[in-house]
Amino acid sequence: MKTMLIRVLAATLAIGLAGQVLAEQKQARKPTPGSRRRGQPQGLNPGMMFFMVRQMDSNGNATIEEEELNKAFAQFEADAAELHTNLLAWLDKNKDGKLDNKEMIPFYKAMRMFQPVRAVDQNRDMKLQANELDKAFTQFSEFCQSYNDRLLERFDKNGDGKLDKAEAKNAKKQQWRGGRGGRGGRGGKRNGAPAKKLDAPPKK
Repeated sequence: MKTMLIRVLAATLAIGLAGQVLAEQKQARKPTPGSRRRGQPQGLNPGMMFFMVRQMDSNGNATIEEEELNKAFAQFEADAAELHTNLLAWLDKNKDGKLDNKEMIPFYKAMRMFQPVRAVDQNRDMKLQANELDKAFTQFSEFCQSYNDRLLERFDKNGDGKLDKAEAKNAKKQQWRGGRGGRGGRGGKRNGAPAKKLDAPPKK
């Protein structure tokens, strides 16, 4: 039970770093002189530190005193050591006392999935029941319908109800630039007609 709680805690704290950590799964390219290696951790960012600092104020005076800083950092150090111990117990398949990228894949996946699962898990048991999955699929389906409709409305230049190779390329290019054609609420419509209803997945 304790190991599971540590895994959940680790995933919670790390979810904001998922993009950066996931990048470490890929083979880093050989850096050019003077450049930083891709995927290399760059330390705590201001957002992380702000969250942590707010937890340090034990006396409620809104400022961080030396005693609070020392106590909080000692706890950080202890928690980091405990996290490493539990990660080794969970992931170190070859028992060499180290974690390589391949062994870390289940942890990366857990970080990526923790927040979405938590959002759907109504009874907080970290196991999705049939009714929770049904509700999640409905939300996915409605979002995808709206997403598809907005993309077609914006990028389907010839009005044939689908994106050809050039239109799809343009849509992806605009999305990477931040112009997300799929953004919008539920119930998107194109030319006054509802988007095609997406089918539910087959029951297992």
